[in-house]
Amino acid sequence: MEPYRNATLSAFYLPGGAHQGLYPSISSVNTFRVVFNTYFGAEYPLLPDVSYHSSYELMYDYAPYEDVLSGCQP
Repeated sequence: MEPYRNATLSAFYLPGGAHQGLYPSISSVNTFRVVFNTYFGAEYPLLPDVSYHSSYELMYDYAPYEDVLSGCQP
């Protein structure tokens, strides 16, 4: 498995204090939930910050993928 396979660069400009809803381990699945909840009054619950992967040989056999980039700060 390639290192940092699920790495995503996320940059936000969130005026009005919305940045308080962000946290260092936030995944892509929750970024828009925080934005929608803060700016549009939505009530989307946050989902687990978990990524999954599979191999080409077993495309539908998903397993949790833990990829932590040490040294990255919000």
